[in-house]
Amino acid sequence: MNTLDSKEEAQSILRLSFRYSTYHRRLSAYILGLSVVETIWFAYAGYVLRNVPALANRSQSYSILSKCAGSACSNTFGPSQTIVNSITTLLIYLLPLVFAVVLVGPSLAKEFETKSVRFFWTQGISRNQWLASRLIPGLIGALSVVIVGQIELQRWIFPHNLFDYYDPWRMFAFRGVVPVAIAFSLVAISVFSSIVLKRSLLVVLVTALTFGAIVFAISFTEPILIAPKTVVYAVNWGDGFNQAAPFPQNSQFVTQAYLSKDGAQVPNAYITSAFDSCSARASNATKGSNGVASGNPFNQRTFSKCMTAYDFYLKISYQPYSRYGDLQWIYTAMAVITSSVFVGLSFFLLKRVDL
Repeated sequence: MNTLDSKEEAQSILRLSFRYSTYHRRLSAYILGLSVVETIWFAYAGYVLRNVPALANRSQSYSILSKCAGSACSNTFGPSQTIVNSITTLLIYLLPLVFAVVLVGPSLAKEFETKSVRFFWTQGISRNQWLASRLIPGLIGALSVVIVGQIELQRWIFPHNLFDYYDPWRMFAFRGVVPVAIAFSLVAISVFSSIVLKRSLLVVLVTALTFGAIVFAISFTEPILIAPKTVVYAVNWGDGFNQAAPFPQNSQFVTQAYLSKDGAQVPNAYITSAFDSCSARASNATKGSNGVASGNPFNQRTFSKCMTAYDFYLKISYQPYSRYGDLQWIYTAMAVITSSVFVGLSFFLLKRVDL
């Protein structure tokens, strides 16, 4: 193929993509309308959530956001915030999914159901051109919607206290570049499913189930995809029982285990037995000679001394916040590779489709 032929083919793909987008302008209008609704809602939610107590400068000390003053801080935890949180969370979850299940998958599957693809393939349009003209608008539309949504979330939602306390790891799969990569994957999987299944409802169902599986897999593997760091320290059983976590701030807690002095893991049943025994001793220590308990029913010093004698240590595994960006890009790379495989399979199978 010479340069002129390649230019003509590229121009025809762009024309076909434009015709495909205008042909499904009603579905495109639905997507655009949903994007506008989400933008308005995220702006409103950001206005409401600005009054919620948030962690100042990602520290452990709570403070009111600067925009919250006087009567504006009232009804912080009222029913309206519960509703706002629920709807906002739902929209965040649907953001990477909606374009693939509303526009891309159903429209392609419909063409196979009605066998209208025969018309295009007999009008001098190759199968590869036909698929590319459907794939390009789908990818551009999905990525545009999710990227705009992420900009809005980073501006209006996540800086505020959506979940009553600050946790940068919360909703990991729906923050940063990961949801953009998920949207890319869903479009590719939706196109592949359309070629294989050729039924709109089945394509929507498969795409939705795949989305759930992807989110679950990320949530399950994200804390352990990179080997967590660990810290071991002697347990403080005294008044500082609620001491600050010994690992760096904004780190993600993974697991914890009690160890003996020689480093062997202590069974939870033994910890419980020791705790109950020391609690009973601390309670008995406050009783007088007549067996009647004094005003304080629990002696904290006795309890602390008893538990310290066991010489327990606590081992905590965690992911430092410095790995947050690394994990985001790892999952993005995995999604791009997976999407490329499905796109390649789609072009491969399309040549063998017999209508």
